[in-house]
Amino acid sequence: MKFERRFTTPESGPYHGIEWEERRSEIRNPNGKMVFQMDAVIVPSSWSQIATDIIAQKYFRKAGVSPDKAQAWKSFVPKSNAQGAKDRLEINAEYDARQVFHRLAFTWLLWGKEAGYFDSREDE
Repeated sequence: MKFERRFTTPESGPYHGIEWEERRSEIRNPNGKMVFQMDAVIVPSSWSQIATDIIAQKYFRKAGVSPDKAQAWKSFVPKSNAQGAKDRLEINAEYDARQVFHRLAFTWLLWGKEAGYFDSREDE
């Protein structure tokens, strides 16, 4: 399968031009009792609070991120959040939407390679 690049260039990554911000995610049941809370969630600044809450509660891995992937993410940690991020990386939990995007994209890449979908390395 041949893929044509449409939204990125070889010089810029997929997040070029996207602003990111740190937020708090909190979900309460109808009687007001908190059922989920996560501080320092990093998402695109254009996202709604509902989108932030959904990715934090439903899609972030709370544990089980491999140590090598956790280590690789240290280079993406904003300096203003270094301590909080370090604590989360120690327990191998996701906290940044980019981690979810990379995890999913890498999985789809592996499946595509296994199925022989790509014509060349450039198409991967």
